[in-house]
Amino acid sequence: MCMATAVTYPVYKVFLEPYHLEYLRIVAFILIIALFVQLVEILLKRFMPPLYSALGVYLPLITTNCAVLGVTMLDIDNWDPSVSFGTSFGNALLYSIGAGLGFMLAMVL
Repeated sequence: MCMATAVTYPVYKVFLEPYHLEYLRIVAFILIIALFVQLVEILLKRFMPPLYSALGVYLPLITTNCAVLGVTMLDIDNWDPSVSFGTSFGNALLYSIGAGLGFMLAMVL
C-alpha cells in the first residue's frame, strides 16, 4: 500500500491534476495497483514457488477486484455528472453492466 501510494500520489499531482484530468484518477490507480500485483506475482513465482502455487488464481483476482471497486466508485462519485453515472440508480446499473461486459471481454481476449 505504501509503494502504491508513493506512485499514485505523484501521478495524480504531476500528471492528472495540473491538466484537469482528475476523472482519470481511478483508471490510473487501477493500472498502478495492477502493476504492483503483477510484480508481486512475478517475485513470488521466482523466489517462493510453493506460496505462488498455493495462491494460484487469487493474485490475478486482486486486479479484477480492483477494477470492480473502481467501477463502483465511479458510480457513486458525483463530481462530474457528464462522466459519472452516479446521479441515478438506473444509469449506475447500466454503466456497471456495460463495464462488467467490457472487463469480461478483455479477460476472455
